[in-house]
Amino acid sequence: MNTHSTQTEQDLDIVAIWLRRDPARWVAGALAGVVASAVLILFAMMLCKANGMDLWYPVKVAAIPFMGGAAMDYDNSASIFPGILAIEVFSVFWGVLFGHFTGTNRFLPLLGVGFTWGVFTWIFWVNLFLSSFREMYVASIPKGGAFFVCLAWGFALTSVSIFDRLIKGGK
Repeated sequence: MNTHSTQTEQDLDIVAIWLRRDPARWVAGALAGVVASAVLILFAMMLCKANGMDLWYPVKVAAIPFMGGAAMDYDNSASIFPGILAIEVFSVFWGVLFGHFTGTNRFLPLLGVGFTWGVFTWIFWVNLFLSSFREMYVASIPKGGAFFVCLAWGFALTSVSIFDRLIKGGK
């Protein structure tokens, strides 16, 4: 009796997807990262404004590693550009990885992976990694609001399918 399963056309070889070289998909992922960073910034700014916080708070938080705690000063507009740049670089990097590790342009699977990446980002980046630095901890990033910002960012990464189709000509 054969207890080993045989591979059929329905089986998905996820390792083969992860090992492929697809520069067009990487570019699509980078572009999705740019879109996702814009969604992250705009959504976070709306949440901050709705809660009476500084409109530029999310961007200034991202500038803390470069400018220290002074980045959070209310009248410090010099922290806006480094903060936007940090968010862009972070998002483009993770967008390329998102594009590489997702081998489909189907909406529901991408949405599921986007949800997973958003939750992962919230748990490991917001709650663990960033909070381990004193100045980031002192900034007191609202964890509840950050959860929804991270989800919006993860869901926005699904735009990789649009850019992939545009780059590859609708394939």
